Amino acid sequence: MAKYPCRKCVYFENCGDNMRQMPCMGRTTKSQRKAFEREMCDYAEKATHNGDINLPDVIEPGNVQEWAEMYMKPEEIDHHYSDLYLKLTPVSKAIVSRLKYTSLLEKFISNIDGSVWYDLPFCYHA
Repeated sequence: MAKYPCRKCVYFENCGDNMRQMPCMGRTTKSQRKAFEREMCDYAEKATHNGDINLPDVIEPGNVQEWAEMYMKPEEIDHHYSDLYLKLTPVSKAIVSRLKYTSLLEKFISNIDGSVWYDLPFCYHA
């Protein structure tokens, strides 16, 4: 184990804890994060080309919740007021890649389990 594991963490620039000697829960190195994202992207591409996921070429922000509910598990979808949260999965990756507008799209790490989620502002409707 590295003496200072946080120095290679993707959040090191924000956290800046130079002296931490135990890794944080849910945090990973940049190379681990990139490998995970590549794997997710490859899987999503295969699934959409094989016809497992039948998505339109362009998804409007107002319809993203409908597509997510159609193809994702309920525990992979959440919201806070008008913001829609989608857990980073091959399906959500495919959905987000087809969004018409992505300027407000962000990713965040869950404080509960350390998983990565998409934050889609103003895309949730009851």
